[in-house]
Amino acid sequence: MWIEVKSFTRKIRLDFDDEDEHVWCMLLVPEGSTDQQVLSWASDFFEPPHVDALRAVIEAEAKE
Repeated sequence: MWIEVKSFTRKIRLDFDDEDEHVWCMLLVPEGSTDQQVLSWASDFFEPPHVDALRAVIEAEAKE
């Protein structure tokens, strides 16, 4: 399974090693969305472990 969060200027793709390798989800977010907005929207659609993984990527990018 993979999920992708995407805007015009940003793309985050996470690959998960699980049973359903043919499933993918994409969340398109408006340009200028804050990280908190993205995580809030993601929590509406993705499972908690997937949101946690997305949060980790967003936090790592913020430190760069």
